[in-house]
This record gives sequence, structure tokens and C-alpha cells, in this order.
Amino acid sequence: DTEESQGIIAVLRMPVPSAELEGDFALALDGVQDPGNVGTIIRTAAWFGVKSVLLGEGTADPFAPKVIRATQGAIFSVGLEPGVDLARRIAKLRFAGWKVLATTLSKGARSIYETAFRPKTLLLFGSEAHGIRAGLLPLSDGEIIIPRYGEGESLNVAVSAAIVLAEAARQTGQIGRAHV
Repeated sequence: DTEESQGIIAVLRMPVPSAELEGDFALALDGVQDPGNVGTIIRTAAWFGVKSVLLGEGTADPFAPKVIRATQGAIFSVGLEPGVDLARRIAKLRFAGWKVLATTLSKGARSIYETAFRPKTLLLFGSEAHGIRAGLLPLSDGEIIIPRYGEGESLNVAVSAAIVLAEAARQTGQIGRAHV
């Protein structure tokens, strides 16, 4: 659907979401509307070995053309679960022993550099305009923040996901095996 197509087309079956999350870390997106950001987050998740991304209410369709282009092929490496009722899914995951960390700009949030990341952690990211819906924050085990050292109101959500995943990988080495 672009003006300057690569001249390549493929016909694929739509993936069926798994009932279980794969791996030791997963991402959940709440209302991330920009297709470029969603695609970049999927691409970043694949880079760090994250196998599951939950896409909640108001999040861009992961199979929209702009999202797929932004993944640069990484969409085939990550299990996607679109249209998730995040409140219900988070409650089930916490019952199953998953820790849920919500990324916020709250003054009470703990720095990612002071947070002990551990396997079986779901990282929750909200929209840039509105953040995480208030009803989801009480379902988390804690709020985390990337410290600001300079100017600016906030970071792009895809950049934030990359920074948080890099710190989690640095601490645990559990997200995926490093390929150097």
C-alpha cells in the first residue's frame, strides 16, 4: 500500500495467540496508538528476545501495514496477542506468579536503575499522550521510571521500551541469549 513498493507480496495465516506467555519477560501496551511506535516496540522486543507482546485496548492493530513495516520482519519472531483485556490478563498473570511493572512519570516511581528485574516480569507501557489507564496502575506490583538527566517532557514510548529492556537484560541476562 505504499507509493514505492518493494515489489514483494506474501500470503500468510494469521497467528493464533498462545494462552501462555513465552519466555521470562513480556510486554503489554495500553493505548499505544501510533503504528510506528507499536512496530518499533515489536522490533525492539525481538532484539531483546522477548517472545510475547500483549496489545490492549486502544493499541494500534499489529497487522496494519505501517506496523508491519516498522517491525522490519521482527513480527515473525514475537508472539502477539491483540485486543487483550489488560485488567483481566494482568490479574491472571499475577496469580500465576508474574510480576507487573508499570512505566510511569509519577514522582513516586522507582528508577529502573534501582529496580531489581527478575524473570517472569510483565512490563506495562502506556500511550505517550495519556500514559497507562488509571484502572491498570493498581494492578501492577510497582511503578518504574527512566530518570531524566536533562530537558524534555517525556520520552517516546518505543525509546522507553528499549531503555527498560536494555536495563532488564543487563541485570538478568534472562531476556534472551546474547548474539554478538
